[in-house]
Amino acid sequence: MSISSWPSTPKHGDRCPLLGLFVCITGPSGFVTNLFVRSIGAFAGDFVELSFMTPTDAEGSQWMLGWTYFMMAWWLSWSAFVGIFLAKISKGRTIREFVAGVLLVPSAVFFIWFTVMGGSAIKFDMGGAGIGEATQNNLDTAFFNLLDQLPLSMLSSVFTIIMVILFFVSSADSNTFVLSSLSSRGSFAPRRPVIATWGLLTGSCAVVLLLVGGLEALQQAAMLSAVPFTVIVVVLGIALIKELLSDHQIVEEVARERRVLGL
Repeated sequence: MSISSWPSTPKHGDRCPLLGLFVCITGPSGFVTNLFVRSIGAFAGDFVELSFMTPTDAEGSQWMLGWTYFMMAWWLSWSAFVGIFLAKISKGRTIREFVAGVLLVPSAVFFIWFTVMGGSAIKFDMGGAGIGEATQNNLDTAFFNLLDQLPLSMLSSVFTIIMVILFFVSSADSNTFVLSSLSSRGSFAPRRPVIATWGLLTGSCAVVLLLVGGLEALQQAAMLSAVPFTVIVVVLGIALIKELLSDHQIVEEVARERRVLGL
């Protein structure tokens, strides 16, 4: 069975590897390489234990609420949009290829990205750069504190800002298009008034949340919106299993008929 959907479209994210490559080359490459190998080994060795880790005190609960649980809720709240995007770029792929690509490719990219950026920052901080202290004072400037330790810091900072802007614009555009498509009975070409309406609604909600409670309000909204999507994802999983079982039966029936007819 192959997945058929919309044709793929280019994304601005293909320029992000340039920034990662720049940091890797101009930064502590040896330390980052060693850290990557050691981290992969530690992750593989502790994977089962970490998968079943639960908080044992208030501090642990607060940490997992701000990171582990929040990231789970974040991806659940984006599940519809990410799922449609993945279907959009997976035309002609088999389910096996789709699952392998979704699991392996993003994981590899995340491993490399976080090791390069986080490992470089750790190495510079160990050398007295004060990135950790600066991050505690203002988390929003943490990445720019890292870039300040590298050559061409002004140019790389401007490039980063441009990439962040493009990320938010492309994400908002994808979000608006998906909502418009879903509210237009799955149409691949929703009407512009529908797109404009959803764009104004989502933009207004984001502005209101930022004005009322800042980033924390946005995080709480993401976690709350993940609750109904949790039920939807479970139902979709059950529907997918039924569809695959039904498809398997159809294949067997066709094969049986061909054998009976001697084809």
